[in-house]
Amino acid sequence: MTGAVPSRRPDEEIVKLIERADADGVIRLLPRRDARPSRFAEGAKVQIVAGPFRGFEAIHTGHMAQERELILLELLGAQRQVAVDSRLVAARE
Repeated sequence: MTGAVPSRRPDEEIVKLIERADADGVIRLLPRRDARPSRFAEGAKVQIVAGPFRGFEAIHTGHMAQERELILLELLGAQRQVAVDSRLVAARE
Protein backbone atom coordinates (compact mmCIF):
# COMPACT_ATOMS: atom_id res chain seq x y z
CA MET A 1 0.00 0.00 0.00
CA THR A 2 1.02 3.54 -0.60
CA GLY A 3 -1.07 5.37 1.95
CA ALA A 4 -4.63 4.15 1.32
CA VAL A 5 -3.93 3.20 -2.30
CA PRO A 6 -2.72 -0.26 -3.37
CA SER A 7 0.78 -0.14 -4.86
CA ARG A 8 1.35 -1.18 -8.45
CA ARG A 9 3.28 -4.43 -8.83
CA PRO A 10 4.48 -6.18 -11.96
CA ASP A 11 2.04 -8.78 -13.29
CA GLU A 12 4.67 -11.52 -12.81
CA GLU A 13 4.71 -10.90 -9.03
CA ILE A 14 0.93 -11.10 -8.83
CA VAL A 15 0.93 -14.38 -10.78
CA LYS A 16 3.52 -15.87 -8.39
CA LEU A 17 1.41 -14.89 -5.38
CA ILE A 18 -1.73 -16.41 -6.88
CA GLU A 19 0.17 -19.64 -7.62
CA ARG A 20 1.24 -19.89 -3.95
CA ALA A 21 -2.33 -19.54 -2.66
CA ASP A 22 -4.24 -22.59 -1.47
CA ALA A 23 -7.84 -23.45 -2.49
CA ASP A 24 -9.16 -20.80 -0.07
CA GLY A 25 -6.87 -18.11 -1.50
CA VAL A 26 -4.60 -18.13 1.57
CA ILE A 27 -0.83 -17.90 1.20
CA ARG A 28 0.97 -19.87 3.93
CA LEU A 29 4.29 -18.34 4.92
CA LEU A 30 7.30 -20.61 5.41
CA PRO A 31 8.96 -20.63 8.85
CA ARG A 32 11.78 -18.17 9.27
CA ARG A 33 15.20 -19.75 8.77
CA ASP A 34 16.61 -17.82 11.71
CA ALA A 35 13.85 -18.91 14.08
CA ARG A 36 15.28 -20.61 17.13
CA PRO A 37 13.80 -23.88 18.38
CA SER A 38 11.75 -23.68 21.55
CA ARG A 39 13.14 -25.00 24.83
CA PHE A 40 9.74 -26.58 25.55
CA ALA A 41 7.69 -29.24 23.81
CA GLU A 42 4.17 -28.31 22.82
CA GLY A 43 1.89 -29.26 25.72
CA ALA A 44 4.69 -29.09 28.32
CA LYS A 45 3.78 -27.75 31.74
CA VAL A 46 5.64 -24.51 32.45
CA GLN A 47 5.75 -21.88 35.16
CA ILE A 48 6.12 -18.12 34.96
CA VAL A 49 9.18 -17.18 37.05
CA ALA A 50 9.03 -13.36 36.94
CA GLY A 51 6.82 -10.50 35.90
CA PRO A 52 3.13 -9.88 36.59
CA PHE A 53 2.18 -13.57 36.18
CA ARG A 54 4.98 -14.85 38.45
CA GLY A 55 4.06 -18.17 40.05
CA PHE A 56 1.34 -18.98 37.52
CA GLU A 57 1.44 -22.41 35.94
CA ALA A 58 0.61 -22.78 32.26
CA ILE A 59 0.73 -25.09 29.24
CA HIS A 60 3.26 -24.33 26.49
CA THR A 61 1.56 -24.08 23.07
CA GLY A 62 4.34 -22.73 20.83
CA HIS A 63 6.86 -19.96 20.35
CA MET A 64 7.49 -16.90 18.23
CA ALA A 65 10.69 -15.75 16.58
CA GLN A 66 10.82 -12.63 18.74
CA GLU A 67 11.99 -14.57 21.84
CA ARG A 68 8.41 -15.07 23.04
CA GLU A 69 6.69 -18.22 24.23
CA LEU A 70 3.00 -18.90 23.67
CA ILE A 71 1.30 -20.34 26.72
CA LEU A 72 -2.20 -21.21 27.86
CA LEU A 73 -2.83 -19.38 31.10
CA GLU A 74 -5.88 -19.73 33.34
CA LEU A 75 -7.20 -16.17 33.64
CA LEU A 76 -10.61 -14.93 34.70
CA GLY A 77 -12.08 -18.43 34.70
CA ALA A 78 -10.94 -19.40 31.21
CA GLN A 79 -7.79 -20.55 29.45
CA ARG A 80 -6.28 -17.77 27.38
CA GLN A 81 -3.31 -17.89 25.04
CA VAL A 82 -0.69 -15.34 26.05
CA ALA A 83 2.71 -14.50 24.53
CA VAL A 84 5.38 -13.89 27.18
CA ASP A 85 9.10 -13.16 27.09
CA SER A 86 11.02 -16.45 26.86
CA ARG A 87 13.19 -15.46 29.84
CA LEU A 88 10.13 -15.48 32.10
CA VAL A 89 9.21 -19.13 31.43
CA ALA A 90 10.72 -22.22 33.05
CA ALA A 91 9.88 -25.92 33.04
CA ARG A 92 7.52 -26.76 35.86
CA GLU A 93 9.16 -28.88 38.52
